[in-house]
Parts: sequence; C-alpha cells; structure tokens
Amino acid sequence: MIRFMKVPVLIAAGLFITTAAAAEPNPREILEKATQAASRLQTISYKASFKGSDDLARIAPTIKAELKARRGANKGKDLIAIKGTIAGAGSPTDEPFEFVCDGEQFFDLSPTKKAITVADLSTTPLSRYRASPIFPTRYFDDAPYKPELLGATLEYIGIEDSDGVPCHVIEAGYGGGRLGTGRLWIGQDDLLLRKLEREMVFAMRAGQTRKTGKLMLSIRNLKADPTIPEGTFKLEAPAGYRISEAKPAGRTSGGLLEVGTDAPTFELPRADGETISLESLRGKYVVLDFWATWCGPCKRAMPELQKLHEHFKDEPVAVFGVNCRERSRDPMAYIKSMGYTYPQLLKGDGVANDYKVNGIPCIYVIDPKGKICFAFAGFHPKMESMITQLIENGMKEHQQGDQTARGPDAAPADR
Repeated sequence: MIRFMKVPVLIAAGLFITTAAAAEPNPREILEKATQAASRLQTISYKASFKGSDDLARIAPTIKAELKARRGANKGKDLIAIKGTIAGAGSPTDEPFEFVCDGEQFFDLSPTKKAITVADLSTTPLSRYRASPIFPTRYFDDAPYKPELLGATLEYIGIEDSDGVPCHVIEAGYGGGRLGTGRLWIGQDDLLLRKLEREMVFAMRAGQTRKTGKLMLSIRNLKADPTIPEGTFKLEAPAGYRISEAKPAGRTSGGLLEVGTDAPTFELPRADGETISLESLRGKYVVLDFWATWCGPCKRAMPELQKLHEHFKDEPVAVFGVNCRERSRDPMAYIKSMGYTYPQLLKGDGVANDYKVNGIPCIYVIDPKGKICFAFAGFHPKMESMITQLIENGMKEHQQGDQTARGPDAAPADR
C-alpha cells in the first residue's frame, strides 16, 4: 500500500524542510478516468473466468469463456457472443455453451442438451442470463463503476500485475452487511478492468447461519476496439436442436405473483392523508416498492427508486414506496431525513399479503392495463436499469402501436 511520506530535504542555507516524496494516487480519480476510458470503447474481446470461493463456491456458477462484444445503439442492447464452459447455475459439471445476443434477442445454446433457449430483451433482461457475471458491464454500461463511486469507501492499495498487466489496485467498502468489500484491478495504461473480487457475508433465509464467500472475475487477453467479423452475433440452430422460449422476467419460483396476471386492487393512504387507489392509476406504469425502516437492503434500494421517480417524472409512470411490517412509529422521518421525494403509501401490510410479499424489499411493476409485468424480491444493483429498460420498451411499443393504428402519415400525438 502506498503511503504519503515526508522526507527531509537539505537546502543551501543548511536548513531542512519536509516535502512529499510521492503523492498517493486518488482512487476516485482513477475510477472516473476508467469510466471515461470505457465510454470510448465500441468493441471489446477477452477471455474471462468467474467463480466463487468458500460458501459461494456452491452457489455461484464457474465460467471459463471467450467473449466478443459490440456496444449497442441503445442502452441494454449490446451485441455479445460467448463460447465456453459453465458449471453450477443448473449445470453440475462443466458444460459447453454458446451465447449470442443480437441486440433484440439472445440465444443460449447447449450442445449437451441439444437445445437452444431464445429470449426477447424487451421481457427478459440480460442480467437474468446464467453467464451474466462475465458480460461487458464494466466496459459498456453508462456508469460502469457506479457501485464504487456512489457510496463506497475507496482506498488505493498499490500497483500489482494481473496476467502480466500492471494494474492500479483499489479496495472498496460497500457499506457493510452482505455487500461486503471488493478489490478492483484497473490497467495502469489503458484504465480498463482486468480483475474484480467481492467478499460477501449473507444468509439464504432469516435466522440461518451467516455464510461468507468471495466472487472472483479475471480478464485475460483483453483487446480494445478489435475488428469483429460480420456474422459474429448470429446463431444458426444446428439440425436436431430443440428450440424453446425463455420465461419473461418476473416469473420466479419465490412465490411472487406471476407476470401477466391482474394486479390486486388496493387503496392506501399517503403521508399527507390522500388516498391512492390502483384504479386511479390506470393508464400509467406503476412501480411499487414494499419496504420498512429496519430493512438494510430496502435502504440500499431506495436511491434506485428515487432515480426512477426523477427519470420518469414527465412520463405516465408512478413510483411508490409501500411501507409494511414497520416497527417504527414514524417511517416518514427516515424518508425526510434522506431527502427522498417519491411518494410513500402507509399501512401496507394487507396489500403486501395480497401481493405475496415474503421478503423485502419487494418490487412490482404494473403496466397501464393493470397487469403485472415485473416482480422481484431483494436488492439488485441493476434494478433501476432493468426497470427503466422494461418501461421504456413498453412505452415505445405502445407508441408504435398507436402510430400503426393512425397510419404512417398521421401526425404524432401531443404530449
């Protein structure tokens, strides 16, 4: 670890003064420059390995693969081609796989099962795919180091080699709890990520003994802006392969309400006394975040809900917190102290039961027709981008449908 050192310097008058021998690099500035370096990338290729250690070794997939990717024209629609092996995540032993995303759909090919799974990005975010830990998130995302630059404590460790590449090593503390700490190896010359490790403490169920582990991603043979041949992001189904469609996001095994079903109606009071009903919100996308002040993951999710609220403030989208299972007499005191402005609904225990909320935070998105289009329990660092993509795609399809109904020469509707 580099320390700020003071060294005596002899001057002509025979006196001594002290000066800094070397200024310690600022880890925040390094990550900000790394963000700029990533933003300039249009294509990338690398070999990646990912695995978990200790308790996470039995939960996380083990992946070894080669990846080629091209930045997509729209957010969340990058073109990706992967070929390698994966174990865990439904594969007990190393299983060969191929994955291709053409920006609209992704195709997951399993030679062992002679099967191809197809999914539409408008309903199934890439983050749900089993090999997502090696995706080019840290290169193509708008804010690739958002978890570190927003809220994490950062410490510069020094220079270390990763696969022969000298790298800045930065340690990040993500606020304690299950998020733990992490280390990033950032190329000294090109400022591109070469290695990432995350130490985590977690429990699968309430009351269960806490488990520990580390998630490790290593990048080798990284090439910035390589020429990628045409046809790389297309996958032809071999003869005899079975093709099936993936379930849309939100169809979970955790007992939540199914995507595509009617959202239960409700009437709940706001903090100002106004009553809000689901029926009064018909025609809008409605985001419901079930939370409580004692819930740590709920607090980590709240900044993402605030961003959704601000992002869609001029759109037919309503974002609500639904306070439930509360132990505090004044949950709004926490909301006010944090400066959150998205509206809060109180006394939500009954509604939480109707929505089959077992753990919090629990996020639902309801479409303008009153159908559930997203359901997720827990905190996910990509939650805000997943929901934004889902809603924006839905609004775009609705606008295209209206335009088709009016005819190609019709003027756009006033907004």
